[in-house]
Amino acid sequence: MVENIVNDLQLYKHFLGMLFRSQAQYKVNVVVDICASFAVTSLEFVAVLIYFGQIPSMLGWSVGEVAMLYAIMSTAQRIMVLHRGELIADGPPATVSKDPAVIKAYLGEEMSVA
Repeated sequence: MVENIVNDLQLYKHFLGMLFRSQAQYKVNVVVDICASFAVTSLEFVAVLIYFGQIPSMLGWSVGEVAMLYAIMSTAQRIMVLHRGELIADGPPATVSKDPAVIKAYLGEEMSVA
């Protein structure tokens, strides 16, 4: 088991090295990718700020909390949700965000997922 993990990590390190070397050959492309990613993320965050522009909170969530949740949901590969010390959901963000136990724990029973 441990050997498999070590082998996987070495393979991943090798893959990242290949990725960085290949992208370093095209420096302009790397800069364009970084700028495009930053621009898209910025526009999405501006949309969140517009939603919160007229109201201080939405369902008890402040703009800072929503921004943090957005960052986690867009970057995480796997999320584990704890409620009162118990694991109530575990999996990819898209699955966890629709889990009825998570919705009940954080938004209340009256909320539903569209």
